[in-house]
Amino acid sequence: MTVRPALLALALLPLPCTAGELYGRVDAAGHVFLSDVRQAGYSLVLRDPARPPATRPTLGGAAGVRCMPTTLDRIATEESVPQALLHAVATVESACNPAAVSAKGAQGLMQLMPGTAARYGVQRILDPADNVRGGARYLRDLLLRYEGRLELALAAYNAGEEAVARHANQIPPFAETRDYVRKVLDHYERLSLQNARERRR
Repeated sequence: MTVRPALLALALLPLPCTAGELYGRVDAAGHVFLSDVRQAGYSLVLRDPARPPATRPTLGGAAGVRCMPTTLDRIATEESVPQALLHAVATVESACNPAAVSAKGAQGLMQLMPGTAARYGVQRILDPADNVRGGARYLRDLLLRYEGRLELALAAYNAGEEAVARHANQIPPFAETRDYVRKVLDHYERLSLQNARERRR
């Protein structure tokens, strides 16, 4: 992982001794933003010394990443969603962390908002199987709504269906959403190719 100089300098500052990890990012103007919650665009700058280093998947790795393969593969099959797609979304959404909670309140492997979880009958939002099933059903419905246009389904998963509708059923011009769609599609393609190679063995 490449660490920007500003983040590297930040990691060397005498920070308060609090439990947990610290994440940061630097915007184009050089402003530094900190968070005690892992989220898109943030890099780890301070690790909790009481916690062993976590294994975090790397997007774009040649071997690809599968999150909880037994659970996700089973649910993908049951909910008629491509397995590689479910793995790709879980990887980009939460870095395969079933306890992930974003600053906006999205939770679990599939980063479900409480309203979306309720909409799909998810009662235990941080339970990996319940969370993934809710996310799989939401993805399936989005794919049906946008007639299989994967990029629009992913944009709606990230920014909301209303945002896609407001922009004439196109990917909204939000940097975060466009980056999200690109990352998921890239990971999905890599996993699909990997799966195809494994089936030929």
